[in-house]
Amino acid sequence: MTAHTLTIDDATLDKFVNYMKYKYTWNRDPIGFKIENTSSDPKVTRIDRTGEAFNPTADFFYNHELYYMPKVLLSAAGVKTEGEDLIGSNLDFTGAAGDAMVWCNNAKVKYWYESDSDTQFYLYAPFDINHPGFDYHPSCRAGGGTLRDHFYTGAYEASMGVNSSGNKILRSITGAQPWTGGEIRSLAFTSGGPTAFTKGELLTGAVSGATGYVVSFYVSSGTWAGGDAAGIVYLSLPGVATATATAFQSGSLNGSVSGVDCATASGAATVLPLTIDNALTYAANKGAGWTISNVYGVSLLRGLFYTQYGTRNSQTAIGPGVVNLASGAGFAGKNTGADSIDTLGTSFGTGSGSGTNGSTPIKWNNIENLWGNCWKFLAGLNVMADGSCRITKQDGTGTIAGTLPAGSYETLPGTLPLTDNYISKIQTDELGALTFSPLQVSGTSTTGLCDFYNHSILNPALVFSGGPWYGGLVAAGIGDWYANGAPSGSGRDIGARLVYIPQA
Repeated sequence: MTAHTLTIDDATLDKFVNYMKYKYTWNRDPIGFKIENTSSDPKVTRIDRTGEAFNPTADFFYNHELYYMPKVLLSAAGVKTEGEDLIGSNLDFTGAAGDAMVWCNNAKVKYWYESDSDTQFYLYAPFDINHPGFDYHPSCRAGGGTLRDHFYTGAYEASMGVNSSGNKILRSITGAQPWTGGEIRSLAFTSGGPTAFTKGELLTGAVSGATGYVVSFYVSSGTWAGGDAAGIVYLSLPGVATATATAFQSGSLNGSVSGVDCATASGAATVLPLTIDNALTYAANKGAGWTISNVYGVSLLRGLFYTQYGTRNSQTAIGPGVVNLASGAGFAGKNTGADSIDTLGTSFGTGSGSGTNGSTPIKWNNIENLWGNCWKFLAGLNVMADGSCRITKQDGTGTIAGTLPAGSYETLPGTLPLTDNYISKIQTDELGALTFSPLQVSGTSTTGLCDFYNHSILNPALVFSGGPWYGGLVAAGIGDWYANGAPSGSGRDIGARLVYIPQA
């Protein structure tokens, strides 16, 4: 037998060892935190299964099952492709081979409130562990009521795509403009050819001089080679006000890649809205199991974040994210994967981009822009003008929509604040606490939850989370809630994040 020698550099070996340790040597103990509401300090005390304080070692969370969150590729049918490491260094996240998603473990949870000391206790445990007092977190039943031990959340904010049937879909890919309301335009074309459009190329209207970048396109008839391709091309016009969005008009189109007179526009560009119901539909167009972020899944991740960092001040724990850019016109935030963030950060997918702090993306365990860059729909919530809050049923049944239909929701026992300010305390009942629903708003950007709450004056209103590129400390953070969105509304700073719930 011939002996073979394998040579491997130290960095690659370290990456492999970390991945194997993380995947196969998990800690499965219940972990959590307590909030002592008598103090305004944003820090939380980490607790063990008995509720006692403990100080985790530096690598504790990187060896805990609940924090196994690899970045993977997922096909429309939900088939997963894992990478060589937790950040998927060898995978193509441009959309050519699927969507970039992050595996998230569901969990059991135990919550209790001690009124004498005004202290709230949270414990999270792996899905299949049986400990007294623990029950499945509502996230486990999201998407129809069937228990599932994990779900996938988009590694990036959702961008726009088209499937083989010409239906608009949401994508989670790098190098794309997040799809926000009114910031993608559709333009009908004919006489396309002989070279097809290329995603990302600049199209210029020969008559108007208007320009836009190709996001996607669909050919409904003809062929490029035959010079008679006809269909729809979708364009992003970053930094362009909605009022100028129809500047494209009938006439030749010149492509920076596809060439001069590559197609003929057959009319003006049409602005595409993105309401929450649009986003739910475009996610569902991908196939069974596809949806957008819901209150239960986001709340579970939020609880795990607070546990890991021991603070509710997310902007100091990792960084403020994209929050200090000028308001501008149209979408004026940053594209997904900006500032080399895909390749920066820890081997577990946490860090920030190469840009200026406050103007560069952040990521936590491979989830980019969990706060900042644009608001994200938080599906499954309706807040009323009297402070009452309707929340999708914990058993996962019912319909999630912009306006939750009768029979699809339950009502929080407590009411939400009727003023705007930084959140200082959350609801103390179990459902209100697990969803981190605000109770009091007497905090600041450095006390309490350090995140802002905007109350509803609508009946009903939606909740957006995370804050936009121009929000600063006032309107950005993992716990930021804007609870005054119209269910039929669409805005240049409001987008979505894809979620996939396994069907098997």
